Amino acid sequence: MAIDKFQGEKKSYEMPSNNLFNIVPDDVIELTYIPRSIYIGLSGDLTVVDEFDNEVTFTNLFQGTWLPIRVKLVKTASTAGNLIGMI
Repeated sequence: MAIDKFQGEKKSYEMPSNNLFNIVPDDVIELTYIPRSIYIGLSGDLTVVDEFDNEVTFTNLFQGTWLPIRVKLVKTASTAGNLIGMI
């Protein structure tokens, strides 16, 4: 059984993510959870919609990048792939 050295610690934005999920881009269906960051597994552009319905595109992201952004939607116009949401 794995030992969790952070068990019992108050959760904060400075703590490592402990809940990860794959992100499948969609133009209509919002993410189940709003992540605190997104990991980019394959290089490309990432088009997202934030909590206030602002749509922006991050261009030329390199694989291995993680963006500390909180968004509700990742659009299909995104060319970046293997996206992982971190809560």
